[in-house]
Formats: sequence, C-alpha cells, structure tokens
Amino acid sequence: MTRELHRRDYWTRALVRDPGGLRDTRHVINDVVAGDVATLSLLERACAGVDVVFSCLGSPISLSPSWGQRRASHREVDYALNKNLLEAAMHAKASKFVYVSMFGAEKLRHLEYVRAHEDFVDALKQSGIAYAIVRPTGFFYSLAELVKLARHPAMALIGSGERRTNPIHEDDLAVVCADAIEGEQTEYAAGGQETYTRKEINELAFAALGKKPRMIRVPPSLVKAGVRAMRPFDPRLSELLLFLVSVSQVDCVAPPTGVHSLKSYYAEVAKGYRR
Repeated sequence: MTRELHRRDYWTRALVRDPGGLRDTRHVINDVVAGDVATLSLLERACAGVDVVFSCLGSPISLSPSWGQRRASHREVDYALNKNLLEAAMHAKASKFVYVSMFGAEKLRHLEYVRAHEDFVDALKQSGIAYAIVRPTGFFYSLAELVKLARHPAMALIGSGERRTNPIHEDDLAVVCADAIEGEQTEYAAGGQETYTRKEINELAFAALGKKPRMIRVPPSLVKAGVRAMRPFDPRLSELLLFLVSVSQVDCVAPPTGVHSLKSYYAEVAKGYRR
C-alpha cells in the first residue's frame, strides 16, 4: 500500500506497533509513528495533520492463530481499535476514512469474526465523516500456508471443494485501496483476475512443489463441531477457525482486477521450501 501511495506522490505517515516490520518499505514512507496502537494519545498523534486515514488495523493480528497464547479478541482488535482510530481521525478533522473489511460479509455476519468488522463498518457509516469500505476476497499471502501443507503426504479438503473464489494479490489490492482514497464511491469490492474452486487452489499448491495432489475430504459439520468444542479453551482461535471453515463453504467471487497470478505466486513461495 505504501509503495502505491508513494508512486502516486502522496505524503504518508505509517502507524505501526513495530517499525522493524517496515524495513522493506521505510524508504517510501515520510513519517512513522510507532508504539502500542491501543494508546489513544498515539492514535491522535498519528492522525494529526492528515487528510485521509486508511485502516487495515488488526488484519494481520486477527488472522494469526496463536494457540495457547492470550491474544486480544476480534472485537477488541477489529472493532474497538478501529473505533478509537476513527475517533482520533475525527478529532484531527481528517476529511476521509478508508477501511478494509471483507467481501461477502452479508453471508457470514452471524460469525463473531465477521460481525466485529461489520459493526465497525456500521459505526463508520454513522460517524458523519466521508468514508470508503474496501472489500477484498482472500489475500494471496493467506493462501501461502497451503504450499507448506502440500509438503505433507495429504491435505484436508473441507466439504466438496467446489465453492469458488478469486483471491487477490496484495499489490493489486493496494491499487484498489489507493483508488478508494481518491474516488467518490463508498464501497470497493475487489478480487483477483483468476477464479478457482477451493479444490483447484489446493491442487495448485501441490503443483508448485511438483507433487501429485492428494486430499482427504472432511465434512464441514465435523470440523465445526471440533472447533466449537475448543471454544472454552481458546475463544479467539475457535472464532477464527469457524470463520475459515465457513468462508470455504460459500462462493466468494468479487469483481476481478489486477495482474498477478496465483500459480506464479505459489511458484515463488515453493522456492523457499526447495532450498
């Protein structure tokens, strides 16, 4: 995202927990505010003097499984932190707030992971500030784990595997996000150029390693029962896994955009496992 904004000649400030994560992009960022993003004074400092606040706050954190660790709930991260950021943006008199949620949320809002995102979307719409909601399908980076799993003798396939989606590369999504900053629309749905079934996505992971696909079908109801059984021990992980299982059982195809290929992306990921 920061590279795309730099390409368009924007002055940018990044709000991060750990500035070390910016080592590949620091040269395209004008200013960095680092620290605990739950601190209101830090949010106010980050928003001071800016015209547009862009938030994907919580996305990498909320998608991290972290079994056995106490991690903030999805509501504490995806809703509460963004609500605080919105208040800081309005206090700083920013002219617009752009937020990354998800495509197809209306089908899955009964899930806590989705509800946390969409409750913030509702708060943003009611705030009075100009806004845009970016709604991508799955990210390429979230599918990279499938290449790692394809190294094993077999991979689980939940359900029939026939549900379709068109995941999007992060660089292609960055273009959509920058367009949302500049544009007049309030909703920007975005998927990649290629549409696959869930089974085909798994098969591409095996192919990237030069392996014949081998998958074991698992009934979704069985997986969901197991996930719900872990809820008393790790509610956050249970909610995340329930979302991942549920989203794999619905079609999630957004308007296509971008230039990147999932097959080529998998090939690059696979190189790391051949060394």
